[in-house]
Amino acid sequence: MKKAKFIHVLMMIIILFLAVENSDKVIQFFNNAETHLSKLGEFDYSNGFLIDENDLADLEDSGITGSEYTFDTKFYPYFDMLSIEGQVLYKQVYANMKELKTTFVPTLNITTEEVQKVMEAVFNDHPEFFWINTIYSYKYTENNIVVQITLEFNETVNDFATSKKEFDTVTNKILNEARKLSSEYEKELYVHDEILKLAKYNLNAKFNQSAYSALVTGETVCAGYARAFQYIMINLGIPTYYVSGYSSQDHAWNLVFIDGEYYNVDLTWNSTNHNHHYFNVTDNNISHTHKRKKLSTHLPSCTSNHPRYQNQNTSSSSNLNSTNINTTTPSINTNQNENTNNGYVEPPCTRNDCYKDNHHEEYHHTNTNNNYYPSNHHNNTNYGHHNNHH
Repeated sequence: MKKAKFIHVLMMIIILFLAVENSDKVIQFFNNAETHLSKLGEFDYSNGFLIDENDLADLEDSGITGSEYTFDTKFYPYFDMLSIEGQVLYKQVYANMKELKTTFVPTLNITTEEVQKVMEAVFNDHPEFFWINTIYSYKYTENNIVVQITLEFNETVNDFATSKKEFDTVTNKILNEARKLSSEYEKELYVHDEILKLAKYNLNAKFNQSAYSALVTGETVCAGYARAFQYIMINLGIPTYYVSGYSSQDHAWNLVFIDGEYYNVDLTWNSTNHNHHYFNVTDNNISHTHKRKKLSTHLPSCTSNHPRYQNQNTSSSSNLNSTNINTTTPSINTNQNENTNNGYVEPPCTRNDCYKDNHHEEYHHTNTNNNYYPSNHHNNTNYGHHNNHH
């Protein structure tokens, strides 16, 4: 016992000595640790790195601001949840994702907390960016102002033209068939069933935070199901949102606006037996299993009493045949002085990583071998990641 106490005291003395000799490094370590740990279990936790203001002149910047873009909040609700400063950064993040630029300097002073909200908003609003990992890092000054943001791309950018063609081929085939149907409900049900035909649940699926994983590779998790459904429904002109929440573990599902009413749709839970138990249900129907979190708590409530699925033993898509691909897609409004009246705006693609529900084991994608960067990326940049939806 005395020997154990002696060793314990000796270790404490050594730690104190090292702390005194390296006080600045120790303080920085705990500051970073506190920042990192405060974000565990939240939508995104990325690495922030404190830099000296003397280094500001050397920061890499793409020069892209995105000021020309506007967003219809009927289809992109998270944009509307941000402050004016946050919306400015949202446009900049969007534009750099679209142009495949990894690193940029915010055009205005914005805090680390606001950056986290903006990144959540962009990730949730834009399932089309399949080449973006839901990972980012930032550099900030002592006054908590973010001075640089770095995005991370997945390997689909290595042959982007092919990846985009594969993605568009699948989505346009579904869109072409869905557009033949008369009602919003029929289109929604068709899209739901087609995605479940294409994708099976696999916790280890590649790019499993992206719509690409569900639609192209055929294996995904809840984030992939939700973003695939969101992307196609938006292109049908039907408001559909990505919901970040909790269901035993971190989880993602959708909120859809059909015939004037909001409903919850959870493709992941329906994928188990290819049923429709979680198709167009109210908040009250799923309150015992699904809890929204962070910005998703500000989405509209789903309270309709109108039944939206009549026969859980029938698939709407069983009698539909494939036809020629329609390659026409909506475009983003790039005129700040013109409102988007066409019902939706469409960026250029989607993104990657991983997520969870209550009947699958938790998984966090940490294999950096699958992370690829354009030639302008600095390999010595440190990276963090947000919690993945399974």
